[in-house]
Amino acid sequence: MGACQFLPLPSFKRLGLEIVQPRRTSPASLTRATRRLLHHQKNTSTTPSSGRQTAISGTMSATSLFAYTAGRWLHLDKPQRDARYIEFDFGRLCEKVLSLCPSATSIQSYQKLEGGFNKAFVFRTNNDKHVVAKFPTSVAGPARYVTNSEVATITYLQRNTKIPIPAILDWSDGPTNSIGVAYIIMEHAGGVLLQEAWENMPQT
Repeated sequence: MGACQFLPLPSFKRLGLEIVQPRRTSPASLTRATRRLLHHQKNTSTTPSSGRQTAISGTMSATSLFAYTAGRWLHLDKPQRDARYIEFDFGRLCEKVLSLCPSATSIQSYQKLEGGFNKAFVFRTNNDKHVVAKFPTSVAGPARYVTNSEVATITYLQRNTKIPIPAILDWSDGPTNSIGVAYIIMEHAGGVLLQEAWENMPQT
């Protein structure tokens, strides 16, 4: 088995291995500055210059924002997880999300999702709007090229097809922005994950 391959879901169960799923959580393992920002806003309701709160409801958790926590590899586990570690300014990300949602005044919760090539966060604002922020990992390739390629592909499909693709709200292809990493922020498309429907699919 190659270093980047995952066992299929049924194989995990047959081997008696635990499947670690991404979970909905509140801010966790933040940088010291970000922890101070959220703690201050939660207790004083301080608003930034935009006049909107960026505090997230709920208690702090030990789950890391930056580390890969969705599973483990059977071979070269640490290098694989290290390659998917992404550190960024979570407070600035929250402010950016709110700036893209004019009718929202605060972020209520977020969910961290992870794949082989991207780390994503689904934010829910106080007016029940969902926004996705995603970051390419080093496994995907140079962040500048990966981000530009994805934005160009989505833009082309939106202009030339009728495929219902979520709109891109903002993006940056380098670490010189306030968040500190390349990112794409886009509308959220609801649906059912393949892993949730897999076992109920017909065996044909």
